[in-house]
Amino acid sequence: MGIDFLDMNFRIEKRFGVSPDFSLWEERVAGRPRFDLTAGEVCEVVEVCLSALRARLTAQARDGTGEAVLSYQPSSEKRWMPSEPFEGEVWPAVQEVIGATLSVPAVRINRNTWLVKDLGMT
Repeated sequence: MGIDFLDMNFRIEKRFGVSPDFSLWEERVAGRPRFDLTAGEVCEVVEVCLSALRARLTAQARDGTGEAVLSYQPSSEKRWMPSEPFEGEVWPAVQEVIGATLSVPAVRINRNTWLVKDLGMT
């Protein structure tokens, strides 16, 4: 794990409003000879974190109609909102985060792309 990985984590936190726990990354790389993940695994970790956020917000605050109430104001950037469905929206955003982190076009990244082996993440 190096500076690129930490930068990617920061960008995930900024884009999605979640900070993946290191144990989620470790689960994905267990038994591998080096710390390398596929872009699809990054997306899975983000989805797990978003689901946990949605559950937490739903449990914490409900208005009279039973709708989840946000306890924060989103930034001006496009962010996933717990009240919106995120299927189909997370993957393109994860591609953009990885691409921005490693200065590669997002279209070059698919779910089977290895961050270290294929994209040179440090």
